[in-house]
Amino acid sequence: MTGMVTTVLGQVPASALGTTLTHEHLSMSFDVCFVPPPSRQSTRAQLPWTLEHAHWIRQHPYSHADNIVLNDEAAESAVRQSVAAFKAAGGGCLVENSTFGLHRHTAFLADLARDTGVHVVAGTGYYVAGAQTESSLNLSVEQCEDHMRAELTHGCVDNPNVRAGIMGEIGCSFPLHAFERKVVQACAQVQQETGFAVTFHPGRDAQSPSEIMDVFLEAGGTIKDPAELLDLAQSGVYCQFDLFGIENSYYQLAGAIDFPSDAQRMDMIKLLVEHGFEDQILVAHDIHTKHRLEQYGGHGFAHLLDHAIPKMKAHKGFTAETIHKILVDNPARILAQVPH
Repeated sequence: MTGMVTTVLGQVPASALGTTLTHEHLSMSFDVCFVPPPSRQSTRAQLPWTLEHAHWIRQHPYSHADNIVLNDEAAESAVRQSVAAFKAAGGGCLVENSTFGLHRHTAFLADLARDTGVHVVAGTGYYVAGAQTESSLNLSVEQCEDHMRAELTHGCVDNPNVRAGIMGEIGCSFPLHAFERKVVQACAQVQQETGFAVTFHPGRDAQSPSEIMDVFLEAGGTIKDPAELLDLAQSGVYCQFDLFGIENSYYQLAGAIDFPSDAQRMDMIKLLVEHGFEDQILVAHDIHTKHRLEQYGGHGFAHLLDHAIPKMKAHKGFTAETIHKILVDNPARILAQVPH
């Protein structure tokens, strides 16, 4: 794999990344999505971390005040332990997707990469409109472009010694908020200029991905190798399955949506592979709350390597070659900078 990847410790050859998870969070706060508990359970927002409360927190992850804080001292300790486990399981790189609105902490990312030996790629851009300040919401497309371009090419606002290596996650609602539309348009322009990839978080609606791509392409965004099948995959976009480890069908932020299990995620990936899209598949956990880390009873960053991948090989018919593409080749390809 040719090209260089911008990590928080500098540029490295894409071929040096190894196994890469493309959508994770290592330091952030998700307070924008706090959901007050039902009135009769109002005190549960402050429940202590005990075994008897574990199920309630798993069912209501966004109603537990401490659970949505992934940037305090306790969280950083748990993240360090989990990233070390990822490294021990054969992991090589984590792409950190915290952007403006999620309280990114790039200094911690650099320390973590140095301490664990895991490559870390930081994201730039903006989360959903609801997470932004009034001043951010009033930014023009050009100002959004300037911000992301500067973080990709010179240094991040909160730490000029660290450069971002990807745009995203770009948070999107459904329908797109006017601010989010500006950001999507800005991403298209910056991608054209710099060659850096973009990762989107669609709104919680089946129509959201196509709406985002319509805006992105109209503004000049580039997608890879247009194919002929399966909706989004046929347009050439990469399909990222980024919630591995969640085995709970109840989704607190969108009750009408049934969350898939890992087995169902594997089946969706298998469908793409069977239709020839194995070069467009990415996987991750999207860990963004404490309860998904080992110190809090969760699965951690090693889950895919320790549990999901072995099942995919042993019981789902995935070849070693396909797994290598999903974990190594595909992430390296999107992260390698290819200026236009």
